Amino acid sequence: MISIIKQENGHAIALDGKTYAVIPAMAGATDTFEIIEEGAWRWHRHTDAPTDHMRMEVILLGEPTFTMIPAVSYNGNGWGNYPEYVGDYAEDGTPWSFASHRSTIPACTYSENDTISIALMAEANSNTACSLYQCEDGKHHVIIFPEEEKPKTLHRHFWDEPFQGTMEPASDFEGIILAVLSDGSRHRYKTLLDFAWRYYGHTMQAPKTAKELYRLSMAFSEYLIQKERDGFVGFTRGAQWHPHLNAYLKREHNYELGWVGQNASFANAFLYDYIMTGDKRHLQIGIDAQDSWLKHGITKGGFLSSVIDYEGANPHLKLPLETMTADDVDAWTLGEVYFEKVVDRVGKPQKYQRYNDACNLGTGAEGYF
Repeated sequence: MISIIKQENGHAIALDGKTYAVIPAMAGATDTFEIIEEGAWRWHRHTDAPTDHMRMEVILLGEPTFTMIPAVSYNGNGWGNYPEYVGDYAEDGTPWSFASHRSTIPACTYSENDTISIALMAEANSNTACSLYQCEDGKHHVIIFPEEEKPKTLHRHFWDEPFQGTMEPASDFEGIILAVLSDGSRHRYKTLLDFAWRYYGHTMQAPKTAKELYRLSMAFSEYLIQKERDGFVGFTRGAQWHPHLNAYLKREHNYELGWVGQNASFANAFLYDYIMTGDKRHLQIGIDAQDSWLKHGITKGGFLSSVIDYEGANPHLKLPLETMTADDVDAWTLGEVYFEKVVDRVGKPQKYQRYNDACNLGTGAEGYF
């Protein structure tokens, strides 16, 4: 059975005398480990004097074959066209650190090799961050107190300044260690996810009733309805957040049949509501929306558009895309969604107004069926 044993310079995660990972000691601090279940421990660190900053590290010896920070990094990412956390280190050589809540398991880092899987995570709702980076001695799993994001913070699809939280000085800190021997497969984080469900799972009291949620959903859906000058009726893709206005703005008339826009399913919801309540106004909204796509969305060749942008509604249609660079795109004034669109279309002179993509067309077709 895997165990944590005391060593001269800290502790080791070992089996049959072989060390797989080490837990370095900290001067002026005492580490103790409480078994939660086989292969899982609650790590408690007590310092002789209170401190307002702490790093608790577990080092998987050597190089892993796969790493993960749930919802943040999968083997270092390295794909896509937008800004993203790539690798263990930022461009300036600083290891990335992530706020606890950015990961779907609190401050969780995971790595595996052909022999063992190691994960380190924090208690729920703790003022923590995490970091995962390779050094000569191995892969460093770190819990950081207090919360931080460094050396810069990713906001949706643009970079912002680093964040450093604060905390009252404390003498007691906790983390959770999970160590599981390999079964010979790769990407073995199922064990981590199963443990997280058991450890963090708790009963939740719904803040609103199902009836109230339904009422609010219908009210929001109705807010999105828009009628265009040519007679098209649909549900706009949403009210984007505009940083320069500090407000949600529903002025860009952009429609999607499925995916984010969900026009087909929104329309069906209004038809369903009519069946349930007899509200004829909702019946008309549903019919108008479904008919509008078939009337106004047909393009050359008889194909149905799944995305419709109305002229003058989208800021990116008025920008000199052919001559712009990504540095010319102002995320502050465009709104979070159009910032993505403009960055994606820089250098592409074509200004689409009606087009298809598989996701919108697929979910739209499902709605019509």
